Amino acid sequence: MLIGADIYWSIVKDDFKRITDNLVAIDTIFGWTLQGPISTQGTSVTSTNLNVGVIEDNSLESLVDRIERLWVVDDITSNHHKLQVDDIIEKHIRKNGTRYEASLLWRNDKCTIDNNRGGALKGLRRSLVKLSEDPEKLRQYDEIIWEMISSGVAEICDEAEKTNERTYFMPHRPVYREERETTKMRIVFNASARSGGNPSLNDLLWSGPNLLPDILKMILNFRLGKHGITADIERAFLQIELAQKDRKVHRFFWILSLDDLLSIIILQMNRVTFGVTCSFHLIEALLKHLEDESINFPETCELLKSFYVDDLIVSVDDFEDAVKLFNETREILSRASMNIRKWKSNNEKLRQIFDTNESNNISKHKVLGLIWFMEIDTLAVDLQKLCQQISFDVVTKRTILQTLASFYDPLGMLSPFVIKMKLIFQEA
Repeated sequence: MLIGADIYWSIVKDDFKRITDNLVAIDTIFGWTLQGPISTQGTSVTSTNLNVGVIEDNSLESLVDRIERLWVVDDITSNHHKLQVDDIIEKHIRKNGTRYEASLLWRNDKCTIDNNRGGALKGLRRSLVKLSEDPEKLRQYDEIIWEMISSGVAEICDEAEKTNERTYFMPHRPVYREERETTKMRIVFNASARSGGNPSLNDLLWSGPNLLPDILKMILNFRLGKHGITADIERAFLQIELAQKDRKVHRFFWILSLDDLLSIIILQMNRVTFGVTCSFHLIEALLKHLEDESINFPETCELLKSFYVDDLIVSVDDFEDAVKLFNETREILSRASMNIRKWKSNNEKLRQIFDTNESNNISKHKVLGLIWFMEIDTLAVDLQKLCQQISFDVVTKRTILQTLASFYDPLGMLSPFVIKMKLIFQEA
């Protein structure tokens, strides 16, 4: 172990014993140590080197803050979190025309950041190579980006522009979700990408308080009322404008034309972006702000606490209350230019009222990872992936682990099966 001279005397105790002329046993706070040169003639010596580096960066979160967060992160009702949320609303969220605008939660407003330009360019090349294997997927990806530009979600930057402001380029890639009713492909930005050992954008941002409600509690509340109702906010993150001063750290690369994959252009996001660590907390804080501002709808605002990020999951006993929730929720969110859609219910009459030219004839729907069979009002665990996992020709510890990792069972319905698999893995 290599110990710096600046801390050596803080670990050494008073007791020592001389073994030979050169070798001395010295007592330390870690126990007895042997110090001094030894002869290696006629002996076989195995050397093991362990290098430990500790870097203290005052621009990042302190160790005390990290330890404190470990203990308070799940306490969603604490005054500590309430103060933080109120602080976010006051300092980072404001109305800007028909939309709300949010600024990033920087740990240090004066911190610098490496632009990650090289890493983002490498990421672009990898994505283009992968997408080029399927021209249709490449075309879809290109359409999504140009739709973002035309709708004002993103904009093309002047490549000749020189700026002294913080700049950061985010790699991006496609994610496919074939089970989705609407968009099967989405673009995911990686704000955690680092270059040359420098901190990423996410490293320099405060994650914010954990305001997500307990999933088990949400599911149980969802089962209490007679009429179950779910909906989600359309492209929720992209409905919140990003403060002008923070847009340069939301830059990314794309191509000008599919006919020329070398025609690289620079773009930047104008809206809050999924993949940036504080985005979840900005949208949660905005929803809380809308609840506080909508004093004319007290009952509906109370039910709006049943949002899990951008998903509304709630149940009511009275039919008229369900209709009122439907109308008032849309009015409240429209104040932030947000559209809540994909309304679902186990009540056929409510489904007819909810029918807004969307697909409401689907008999099952996902609720917090579980399958909700609306016609019979039953929740079930999705076993399709599990059936694929257990079709291995050879069962190994790796395949058992893969199968265990594929479970999502917040209600513990499959606990007898899961426990038996864990016992098998333990005995293997």
